[in-house]
Amino acid sequence: MNSPIIDFLQSLHEELKGVHDGDVATYIPELAKTDPDWFGICLVTASGQVYEVGDTDIPFTIQSISKPFV
Repeated sequence: MNSPIIDFLQSLHEELKGVHDGDVATYIPELAKTDPDWFGICLVTASGQVYEVGDTDIPFTIQSISKPFV
């Protein structure tokens, strides 16, 4: 039995995976290599439970999103 969280994430992923607005950033070489069709959602709760859908096993560069963690 799926959890309501996985059900919601799968529904959200299905709804949004067709959005192709914008362009892949090219000012950083690693970003320029990114396939714009890759799309995954991962949610980790405070207790450590992991929920994921889509392309969550593909390594990616985090660039500016790393700033809140530093």
